Amino acid sequence: MSKTRTGGCLCGKVRYEVPYDMKTAAKCHCLQCQKSTGASAMTAAVYAEDDVKVTGDTKSYTYTSDGGRPVMNVFCPNCGTSISMHTPA
Repeated sequence: MSKTRTGGCLCGKVRYEVPYDMKTAAKCHCLQCQKSTGASAMTAAVYAEDDVKVTGDTKSYTYTSDGGRPVMNVFCPNCGTSISMHTPA
């Protein structure tokens, strides 16, 4: 039986489940990540997309990173909590 971590948005309408062990972690200080988080940097646990299970309705917003790659931010449409970010890498 594999261990998992669970969580969700502020209002509870979106939930997620991920493996206990992440592939890696990342910290980004680019302007888009600062704007997305409202902080000086964004810290993220990195998982394979197929390993992440999300339940509930979500919305997304896609923008171009400083490096020219598309980044899709997935969030709860009710409370605005960011659930995940997807990049081609």
